[in-house]
Amino acid sequence: MDIVHDETGQRFVVTLDGHTAELQYAPAADGVLDLLHTGVPDALQHRGVGDALAIAAFDYARARGLRLILTCPFLRRWIVSHPEQRDIVIWKKP
Repeated sequence: MDIVHDETGQRFVVTLDGHTAELQYAPAADGVLDLLHTGVPDALQHRGVGDALAIAAFDYARARGLRLILTCPFLRRWIVSHPEQRDIVIWKKP
């Protein structure tokens, strides 16, 4: 999957079969991003799109030494089965 980082739009985006999915974020503090919302259209459900967006966001943050807040309900569920990613998560907003 080709995930694109749209810095201007503050989101990670993928388009498949004419449908676009995204993971929106916002800066929360110095060195911290708040992952706000993951939107995956019904046509792209159960294809690993949400997982790919989450991994892209975590890889981006990790490469830049950033920490993450998980406001997005999908990501709060996702992190449960990805404990290896928890080291950069902040559980309360700064």
